[in-house]
Amino acid sequence: MDLSEAAFIIMMSATKDMDDDVKLIMAEIKAMTAAKAELRERIKDLNEWIVDEMTRHESSQNIRNETIDSNHNMACSAAQADRSPKSSSRSRMVCRITSIA
Repeated sequence: MDLSEAAFIIMMSATKDMDDDVKLIMAEIKAMTAAKAELRERIKDLNEWIVDEMTRHESSQNIRNETIDSNHNMACSAAQADRSPKSSSRSRMVCRITSIA
């Protein structure tokens, strides 16, 4: 085996290793993208649930919806809850749901 054949074999091996690395990186990126999509879906479902629950309760008039920034982040906070037996044991509810980039 001469020097050029050895160099060719080494270059082929390095190319195969780089291809395998790229495939592994792409698989990781696809997995992260799928996880983010699942998280976005859960956030959407949670936001819908929050809206549904808040519209069912009489004390929800105290809720302020405010946009945090332009990334479609949502924040809601309830004022001091009334202390009637029907009210929850929490005196203050704060939720912050943010979108995933």
